[in-house]
Amino acid sequence: MADQGAHLSGDRKGYGRLSVFFGGAMEKLSGMLYELNRNRDCGEVGKSYALVGLGENKEEDISVPSSYEGLPVVAVNLSGGKIAPWVRSLSLPDTVKEYRCDPSVLPNLQAIHKKPLNQKANHLYSKDGILFYGHIDRASTCLVSYPPNHLGETFEMAEKTYLGRAAFSGARSLKSISLPLSLHIIPENCFRGCANLESLDVPKNVMAIEAGAFRGCSNLRAITFHAEESDMGLTTIGPNAFSGCLHLEELHIPGTLKSMDLSALDDLPSLRVLQADYSGYETIDGVLFGNDFFGHPVHLMYYPACKEEADGVYYVPEGTKFLRRGCFAQAKKIHSVVLPLSIQMIEEGAFASSNVESLLFLGDEQAWEQVDKTGIPQGMKTRFKP
Repeated sequence: MADQGAHLSGDRKGYGRLSVFFGGAMEKLSGMLYELNRNRDCGEVGKSYALVGLGENKEEDISVPSSYEGLPVVAVNLSGGKIAPWVRSLSLPDTVKEYRCDPSVLPNLQAIHKKPLNQKANHLYSKDGILFYGHIDRASTCLVSYPPNHLGETFEMAEKTYLGRAAFSGARSLKSISLPLSLHIIPENCFRGCANLESLDVPKNVMAIEAGAFRGCSNLRAITFHAEESDMGLTTIGPNAFSGCLHLEELHIPGTLKSMDLSALDDLPSLRVLQADYSGYETIDGVLFGNDFFGHPVHLMYYPACKEEADGVYYVPEGTKFLRRGCFAQAKKIHSVVLPLSIQMIEEGAFASSNVESLLFLGDEQAWEQVDKTGIPQGMKTRFKP
Protein backbone atom coordinates (compact mmCIF):
# COMPACT_ATOMS: atom_id res chain seq x y z
CA MET A 1 0.00 0.00 0.00
CA ALA A 2 1.34 3.41 -0.92
CA ASP A 3 2.09 5.88 1.85
CA GLN A 4 -0.08 9.04 1.57
CA GLY A 5 0.17 10.05 5.21
CA ALA A 6 -1.98 7.15 6.41
CA HIS A 7 -1.42 5.56 9.78
CA LEU A 8 -2.98 2.57 11.48
CA SER A 9 -4.63 3.52 14.77
CA GLY A 10 -6.24 0.40 16.13
CA ASP A 11 -9.31 -1.69 15.44
CA ARG A 12 -13.02 -0.91 15.74
CA LYS A 13 -15.95 -3.17 14.94
CA GLY A 14 -13.83 -5.59 12.96
CA TYR A 15 -12.13 -2.94 10.81
CA GLY A 16 -8.56 -1.71 10.84
CA ARG A 17 -8.88 2.08 11.15
CA LEU A 18 -6.94 4.40 8.85
CA SER A 19 -6.79 8.17 9.24
CA VAL A 20 -5.99 9.77 5.89
CA PHE A 21 -4.76 13.32 5.33
CA PHE A 22 -4.70 14.56 1.75
CA GLY A 23 -3.20 17.73 0.32
CA GLY A 24 -3.07 19.62 -2.96
CA ALA A 25 -5.68 18.46 -5.49
CA MET A 26 -7.19 16.12 -2.87
CA GLU A 27 -7.77 18.85 -0.29
CA LYS A 28 -11.56 18.43 -0.56
CA LEU A 29 -11.17 14.98 1.00
CA SER A 30 -8.88 16.19 3.81
CA GLY A 31 -9.31 14.28 7.06
CA MET A 32 -11.76 11.64 5.81
CA LEU A 33 -11.54 8.41 7.77
CA TYR A 34 -11.55 4.95 6.19
CA GLU A 35 -11.60 1.43 7.53
CA LEU A 36 -10.71 -1.78 5.75
CA ASN A 37 -13.92 -3.55 4.77
CA ARG A 38 -14.58 -6.91 6.41
CA ASN A 39 -18.17 -7.34 5.29
CA ARG A 40 -18.20 -9.87 2.48
CA ASP A 41 -21.66 -8.66 1.40
CA CYS A 42 -20.19 -5.28 0.40
CA GLY A 43 -16.96 -6.18 -1.32
CA GLU A 44 -13.84 -8.27 -1.13
CA VAL A 45 -12.75 -8.56 2.49
CA GLY A 46 -9.55 -6.67 3.21
CA LYS A 47 -9.37 -5.35 -0.35
CA SER A 48 -11.95 -2.59 -0.15
CA TYR A 49 -12.78 0.29 2.17
CA ALA A 50 -15.62 1.74 4.22
CA LEU A 51 -15.88 5.50 4.79
CA VAL A 52 -16.42 6.01 8.52
CA GLY A 53 -15.85 9.74 9.07
CA LEU A 54 -15.77 13.08 7.29
CA GLY A 55 -13.06 14.51 9.50
CA GLU A 56 -12.43 18.23 8.97
CA ASN A 57 -14.26 18.39 5.65
CA LYS A 58 -16.37 21.59 5.64
CA GLU A 59 -18.12 21.18 2.29
CA GLU A 60 -21.92 21.45 2.19
CA ASP A 61 -22.06 18.97 -0.68
CA ILE A 62 -19.92 15.90 -0.06
CA SER A 63 -18.95 13.50 -2.84
CA VAL A 64 -17.70 10.18 -1.52
CA PRO A 65 -14.76 8.91 -3.65
CA SER A 66 -15.18 5.61 -5.48
CA SER A 67 -11.74 4.41 -4.44
CA TYR A 68 -8.90 5.00 -2.06
CA GLU A 69 -5.37 3.92 -2.81
CA GLY A 70 -6.55 1.86 -5.77
CA LEU A 71 -9.16 -0.08 -3.77
CA PRO A 72 -12.91 0.53 -4.03
CA VAL A 73 -14.92 2.33 -1.34
CA VAL A 74 -17.84 -0.08 -0.90
CA ALA A 75 -19.59 1.16 2.24
CA VAL A 76 -20.48 4.32 4.13
CA ASN A 77 -20.85 3.87 7.88
CA LEU A 78 -21.23 7.25 9.61
CA SER A 79 -22.62 5.77 12.78
CA GLY A 80 -20.82 7.96 15.28
CA GLY A 81 -18.08 10.45 15.86
CA LYS A 82 -17.88 14.10 14.87
CA ILE A 83 -21.11 15.94 14.00
CA ALA A 84 -21.14 17.74 10.64
CA PRO A 85 -24.15 20.10 10.68
CA TRP A 86 -22.94 21.97 7.58
CA VAL A 87 -23.48 19.00 5.23
CA ARG A 88 -26.58 19.39 3.03
CA SER A 89 -26.11 16.65 0.44
CA LEU A 90 -24.16 13.44 0.06
CA SER A 91 -23.27 11.85 -3.29
CA LEU A 92 -22.39 8.16 -3.29
CA PRO A 93 -20.37 6.44 -6.02
CA ASP A 94 -21.53 3.33 -7.88
CA THR A 95 -19.15 1.23 -5.81
CA VAL A 96 -21.02 1.78 -2.51
CA LYS A 97 -23.26 -1.17 -1.64
CA GLU A 98 -24.03 -0.39 2.00
CA TYR A 99 -25.08 2.86 3.66
CA ARG A 100 -25.51 3.53 7.37
CA CYS A 101 -25.66 6.97 8.92
CA ASP A 102 -26.76 8.02 12.37
CA PRO A 103 -28.97 11.11 11.88
CA SER A 104 -27.10 12.89 14.67
CA VAL A 105 -23.91 12.88 12.55
CA LEU A 106 -25.49 14.70 9.59
CA PRO A 107 -28.51 16.43 11.21
CA ASN A 108 -29.07 18.87 8.32
CA LEU A 109 -28.70 16.37 5.48
CA GLN A 110 -31.37 17.09 2.88
CA ALA A 111 -30.54 14.70 0.05
CA ILE A 112 -28.61 11.55 -0.78
CA HIS A 113 -27.60 11.06 -4.41
CA LYS A 114 -26.67 7.77 -6.02
CA LYS A 115 -27.12 6.32 -9.48
CA PRO A 116 -27.75 2.56 -9.75
CA LEU A 117 -24.86 0.43 -10.92
CA ASN A 118 -27.24 -1.12 -13.45
CA GLN A 119 -30.98 -1.59 -13.73
CA LYS A 120 -30.97 -5.39 -13.84
CA ALA A 121 -29.77 -6.10 -10.32
CA ASN A 122 -30.47 -5.04 -6.74
CA HIS A 123 -28.43 -1.97 -5.82
CA LEU A 124 -28.61 1.21 -3.79
CA TYR A 125 -30.10 4.10 -5.73
CA SER A 126 -31.70 7.43 -4.91
CA LYS A 127 -34.93 9.05 -5.94
CA ASP A 128 -35.82 12.62 -4.98
CA GLY A 129 -32.88 12.61 -2.57
CA ILE A 130 -34.09 9.48 -0.71
CA LEU A 131 -31.99 6.31 -0.70
CA PHE A 132 -33.54 2.99 -1.75
CA TYR A 133 -32.36 -0.56 -2.37
CA GLY A 134 -33.67 -2.75 -5.17
CA HIS A 135 -34.41 -2.53 -8.89
CA ILE A 136 -34.88 1.08 -9.92
CA ASP A 137 -37.22 0.03 -12.74
CA ARG A 138 -39.32 -2.37 -10.63
CA ALA A 139 -42.04 -1.76 -8.08
CA SER A 140 -40.65 -3.78 -5.15
CA THR A 141 -37.99 -1.84 -3.26
CA CYS A 142 -36.75 -0.99 0.22
CA LEU A 143 -36.50 2.54 1.60
CA VAL A 144 -33.06 2.62 3.23
CA SER A 145 -32.63 6.20 4.40
CA TYR A 146 -34.81 9.30 4.46
CA PRO A 147 -32.45 12.25 5.14
CA PRO A 148 -33.15 13.90 8.52
CA ASN A 149 -33.65 17.36 7.02
CA HIS A 150 -35.32 16.29 3.78
CA LEU A 151 -37.62 19.06 2.55
CA GLY A 152 -41.36 18.50 2.84
CA GLU A 153 -43.74 17.84 5.72
CA THR A 154 -45.58 14.89 4.15
CA PHE A 155 -44.47 11.72 2.41
CA GLU A 156 -46.39 8.94 0.68
CA MET A 157 -44.73 5.59 0.27
CA ALA A 158 -45.50 3.65 -2.89
CA GLU A 159 -47.00 0.16 -2.76
CA LYS A 160 -44.47 -2.68 -2.49
CA THR A 161 -42.02 -0.36 -0.78
CA TYR A 162 -40.62 -1.76 2.43
CA LEU A 163 -38.73 -0.14 5.26
CA GLY A 164 -35.13 -0.57 6.33
CA ARG A 165 -33.95 -0.33 9.90
CA ALA A 166 -33.99 3.30 11.12
CA ALA A 167 -35.22 4.39 7.66
CA PHE A 168 -36.88 7.62 8.90
CA SER A 169 -34.86 8.04 12.10
CA GLY A 170 -34.37 11.71 12.98
CA ALA A 171 -36.55 13.03 10.13
CA ARG A 172 -37.58 16.18 11.96
CA SER A 173 -39.44 17.94 9.11
CA LEU A 174 -41.87 15.07 8.61
CA LYS A 175 -45.37 15.68 10.02
CA SER A 176 -47.30 12.89 8.30
CA ILE A 177 -46.57 9.81 6.26
CA SER A 178 -48.77 7.43 4.32
CA LEU A 179 -47.66 3.80 4.63
CA PRO A 180 -48.56 1.22 1.95
CA LEU A 181 -50.92 -1.73 2.48
CA SER A 182 -48.11 -4.05 1.38
CA LEU A 183 -46.09 -3.21 4.49
CA HIS A 184 -45.64 -6.10 6.97
CA ILE A 185 -43.01 -4.83 9.42
CA ILE A 186 -42.17 -1.46 10.95
CA PRO A 187 -38.53 -2.21 11.77
CA GLU A 188 -36.30 -1.26 14.65
CA ASN A 189 -35.89 2.49 15.26
CA CYS A 190 -37.71 3.19 11.99
CA PHE A 191 -39.29 6.50 13.08
CA ARG A 192 -37.15 7.14 16.15
CA GLY A 193 -36.74 10.84 16.89
CA CYS A 194 -39.24 12.07 14.28
CA ALA A 195 -40.00 15.00 16.56
CA ASN A 196 -42.72 16.59 14.41
CA LEU A 197 -44.61 13.47 13.32
CA GLU A 198 -48.18 14.15 14.47
CA SER A 199 -50.26 11.12 13.48
CA LEU A 200 -49.93 7.75 11.84
CA ASP A 201 -52.19 5.07 10.40
CA VAL A 202 -50.66 1.60 10.75
CA PRO A 203 -51.81 -0.48 7.74
CA LYS A 204 -53.83 -3.61 8.38
CA ASN A 205 -51.15 -6.02 7.14
CA VAL A 206 -48.41 -4.85 9.52
CA MET A 207 -47.61 -7.85 11.72
CA ALA A 208 -44.73 -6.48 13.83
CA ILE A 209 -43.64 -3.16 15.29
CA GLU A 210 -40.04 -3.63 16.34
CA ALA A 211 -37.95 -2.13 19.14
CA GLY A 212 -37.88 1.66 19.37
CA ALA A 213 -39.94 2.07 16.19
CA PHE A 214 -41.58 5.33 17.40
CA ARG A 215 -39.30 6.14 20.30
CA GLY A 216 -38.88 9.87 20.85
CA CYS A 217 -41.70 10.91 18.49
CA SER A 218 -42.44 13.66 20.98
CA ASN A 219 -45.26 15.30 19.01
CA LEU A 220 -47.08 12.11 18.01
CA ARG A 221 -50.69 12.48 19.15
CA ALA A 222 -52.55 9.66 17.40
CA ILE A 223 -51.74 6.13 16.25
CA THR A 224 -54.52 4.26 14.47
CA PHE A 225 -54.32 0.52 13.94
CA HIS A 226 -56.27 -1.38 11.29
CA ALA A 227 -55.05 -4.86 12.22
CA GLU A 228 -58.53 -6.24 12.91
CA GLU A 229 -59.49 -5.57 9.29
CA SER A 230 -56.97 -8.20 8.16
CA ASP A 231 -56.65 -11.97 8.42
CA MET A 232 -53.01 -11.41 9.41
CA GLY A 233 -53.03 -8.53 11.86
CA LEU A 234 -50.52 -7.05 14.29
CA THR A 235 -49.03 -9.75 16.53
CA THR A 236 -45.86 -8.23 18.09
CA ILE A 237 -44.81 -4.92 19.63
CA GLY A 238 -41.16 -4.68 20.66
CA PRO A 239 -39.31 -2.94 23.51
CA ASN A 240 -39.65 0.86 23.81
CA ALA A 241 -41.79 0.95 20.66
CA PHE A 242 -43.68 4.08 21.80
CA SER A 243 -41.39 5.34 24.58
CA GLY A 244 -41.04 9.10 24.70
CA CYS A 245 -44.19 9.88 22.71
CA LEU A 246 -44.79 12.76 25.08
CA HIS A 247 -48.10 13.98 23.62
CA LEU A 248 -49.77 10.62 22.96
CA GLU A 249 -53.09 10.69 24.83
CA GLU A 250 -54.85 7.55 23.60
CA LEU A 251 -53.57 4.13 22.59
CA HIS A 252 -55.87 1.38 21.36
CA ILE A 253 -53.91 -1.86 20.94
CA PRO A 254 -55.64 -4.31 18.54
CA GLY A 255 -56.87 -7.66 19.87
CA THR A 256 -54.79 -9.52 17.29
CA LEU A 257 -51.69 -8.90 19.40
CA LYS A 258 -49.86 -11.92 20.81
CA SER A 259 -47.03 -10.21 22.68
CA MET A 260 -45.96 -6.73 23.72
CA ASP A 261 -42.86 -5.75 25.67
CA LEU A 262 -44.28 -3.49 28.38
CA SER A 263 -41.35 -1.10 28.02
CA ALA A 264 -43.19 -0.06 24.84
CA LEU A 265 -45.36 2.02 27.19
CA ASP A 266 -42.53 3.71 29.08
CA ASP A 267 -42.40 7.51 29.30
CA LEU A 268 -45.90 8.33 28.02
CA PRO A 269 -46.68 11.23 30.37
CA SER A 270 -49.84 12.36 28.52
CA LEU A 271 -51.52 8.95 28.15
CA ARG A 272 -55.01 8.92 29.65
CA VAL A 273 -56.81 6.21 27.63
CA LEU A 274 -55.43 2.71 27.09
CA GLN A 275 -57.24 -0.20 25.49
CA ALA A 276 -55.28 -3.43 25.25
CA ASP A 277 -57.16 -6.72 25.34
CA TYR A 278 -54.89 -9.34 23.86
CA SER A 279 -53.32 -12.71 24.60
CA GLY A 280 -52.80 -12.95 28.38
CA TYR A 281 -53.69 -9.31 29.07
CA GLU A 282 -56.78 -7.15 29.42
CA THR A 283 -57.70 -3.63 30.33
CA ILE A 284 -60.17 -3.00 33.12
CA ASP A 285 -61.45 0.57 33.11
CA GLY A 286 -58.39 1.60 31.10
CA VAL A 287 -55.82 -0.11 33.36
CA LEU A 288 -53.71 -2.98 32.01
CA PHE A 289 -53.76 -6.30 33.86
CA GLY A 290 -51.96 -9.57 33.23
CA ASN A 291 -53.93 -12.79 33.59
CA ASP A 292 -52.94 -15.91 35.47
CA PHE A 293 -53.09 -19.45 34.06
CA PHE A 294 -56.85 -19.50 34.50
CA GLY A 295 -57.40 -16.18 32.77
CA HIS A 296 -57.99 -14.16 35.93
CA PRO A 297 -56.58 -10.58 35.96
CA VAL A 298 -54.26 -10.79 38.97
CA HIS A 299 -51.24 -8.69 37.90
CA LEU A 300 -51.71 -4.90 37.75
CA MET A 301 -49.22 -4.04 35.01
CA TYR A 302 -49.77 -0.47 33.87
CA TYR A 303 -51.76 2.56 34.97
CA PRO A 304 -51.79 5.40 32.36
CA ALA A 305 -50.01 8.53 33.58
CA CYS A 306 -52.89 10.95 32.93
CA LYS A 307 -55.87 8.71 33.71
CA GLU A 308 -58.24 10.50 36.05
CA GLU A 309 -60.38 9.11 38.87
CA ALA A 310 -63.18 10.55 40.96
CA ASP A 311 -61.68 12.42 43.91
CA GLY A 312 -58.21 11.35 42.73
CA VAL A 313 -58.58 7.86 44.23
CA TYR A 314 -58.04 4.61 42.32
CA TYR A 315 -59.65 1.41 43.63
CA VAL A 316 -57.63 -1.66 42.64
CA PRO A 317 -60.13 -4.42 41.71
CA GLU A 318 -60.65 -7.31 44.12
CA GLY A 319 -58.76 -10.37 42.92
CA THR A 320 -55.62 -8.41 42.09
CA LYS A 321 -52.61 -10.05 43.75
CA PHE A 322 -49.58 -8.15 42.47
CA LEU A 323 -48.67 -4.55 41.74
CA ARG A 324 -45.86 -4.95 39.21
CA ARG A 325 -42.69 -2.86 38.93
CA GLY A 326 -43.46 0.60 37.52
CA CYS A 327 -47.21 0.00 37.25
CA PHE A 328 -48.03 3.47 38.63
CA ALA A 329 -44.90 5.16 37.30
CA GLN A 330 -45.60 8.82 36.46
CA ALA A 331 -49.28 8.57 37.51
CA LYS A 332 -50.08 12.27 37.87
CA LYS A 333 -53.84 12.50 38.33
CA ILE A 334 -54.34 10.37 41.43
CA HIS A 335 -53.13 10.91 45.00
CA SER A 336 -54.41 7.74 46.67
CA VAL A 337 -54.73 4.03 45.87
CA VAL A 338 -57.09 1.62 47.65
CA LEU A 339 -55.81 -1.96 47.84
CA PRO A 340 -58.09 -5.03 48.05
CA LEU A 341 -57.80 -7.90 50.51
CA SER A 342 -56.42 -10.08 47.70
CA ILE A 343 -53.18 -8.07 47.32
CA GLN A 344 -50.03 -10.07 48.06
CA MET A 345 -47.07 -8.12 46.71
CA ILE A 346 -46.10 -4.56 45.82
CA GLU A 347 -42.97 -4.77 43.69
CA GLU A 348 -40.07 -2.35 43.95
CA GLY A 349 -40.63 0.78 41.85
CA ALA A 350 -44.39 0.29 41.59
CA PHE A 351 -44.95 3.98 42.44
CA ALA A 352 -41.76 5.47 40.98
CA SER A 353 -42.14 9.15 39.98
CA SER A 354 -45.89 9.10 40.67
CA ASN A 355 -48.04 11.59 42.60
CA VAL A 356 -49.54 8.86 44.78
CA GLU A 357 -49.21 9.94 48.40
CA SER A 358 -51.17 7.32 50.35
CA LEU A 359 -52.38 3.71 50.34
CA LEU A 360 -55.47 2.30 52.03
CA PHE A 361 -55.62 -1.48 52.56
CA LEU A 362 -59.11 -2.93 52.94
CA GLY A 363 -58.03 -5.43 55.58
CA ASP A 364 -56.87 -5.40 59.15
CA GLU A 365 -53.35 -5.02 60.51
CA GLN A 366 -52.75 -8.76 60.65
CA ALA A 367 -53.61 -9.20 56.96
CA TRP A 368 -51.48 -6.15 56.07
CA GLU A 369 -48.47 -7.75 57.74
CA GLN A 370 -48.68 -10.65 55.27
CA VAL A 371 -48.30 -8.36 52.24
CA ASP A 372 -44.85 -8.01 50.64
CA LYS A 373 -44.49 -4.22 50.75
CA THR A 374 -41.08 -3.89 49.06
CA GLY A 375 -42.34 -1.31 46.58
CA ILE A 376 -43.84 1.19 49.03
CA PRO A 377 -41.63 4.33 48.93
CA GLN A 378 -40.27 5.76 52.13
CA GLY A 379 -42.60 8.46 53.44
CA MET A 380 -45.76 7.19 51.69
CA LYS A 381 -48.73 7.11 54.06
CA THR A 382 -50.26 3.67 54.56
CA ARG A 383 -53.47 2.79 56.38
CA PHE A 384 -55.50 -0.34 56.95
CA LYS A 385 -58.95 -0.95 58.32
CA PRO A 386 -59.07 -1.21 62.10
